[in-house]
Amino acid sequence: MYMKVVIFAILAFSALAAYPPFPKYTQCDKKWGNEIIGTSQYTICGVGCLITSVSSMLNGYGIKIGGQLSNPHTLNQYLKTHGGYNNNYWFNWNSLSAFGFKLLGIQKGAQAGIKSMKAGNVCFLLVEKGKHYVLATGMTSTGFTIMDALYPRTSYKFEEVVEVSCYARTQKAKTN
Repeated sequence: MYMKVVIFAILAFSALAAYPPFPKYTQCDKKWGNEIIGTSQYTICGVGCLITSVSSMLNGYGIKIGGQLSNPHTLNQYLKTHGGYNNNYWFNWNSLSAFGFKLLGIQKGAQAGIKSMKAGNVCFLLVEKGKHYVLATGMTSTGFTIMDALYPRTSYKFEEVVEVSCYARTQKAKTN
C-alpha cells in the first residue's frame, strides 16, 4: 500500500510544468534594501517580501525593466510610475499584466495553488500566518518549494499556506 501511495505522489507531481531558474533575491540586499517602497515610509528590507519575490519571477522569465533584467530596485521604480501601488505601498496585483501575466485570482489555502501550478502557472504564497510572501518554484507531495526573500527556507507544507495569488502567462517575455 505504501509503495502505491509513493508512486501515485511521484506521478501526480511529475506532470508539473518546468519553471525557469529564478534568482535568489534577498529583500535586505544592500543594492535595494534601504529603498522606499512606493510613496510610503517603508523600505524594501522592511516589508518588501512580495516585490522581491515578484522581481525574481520576472527575472526568471527574462523580463527587462528599463533595459535591465528585473530586480527589486527596477521593479519598484517601475511600479511607482505605472500604478503598481495602491495606498502608497500596497501591491496592485493587476500591474503584472504589463509584463504578460494575468492574475487568475487570490484564494485562501493551498488547493488553488496546487491546481494552478499543475497547469503551468506561477504562484505567490502568503505564509507565516499571513505575514510573509514567497514565490512558489515547484511542488513536492507535501508542499511547495519556494524562493524566500527573507528567510533561508526552501519549502512550506501545504497546510502552512494561508493564501495563493496565481498568474498565467499571456505572452512571452515583455520589456518595459
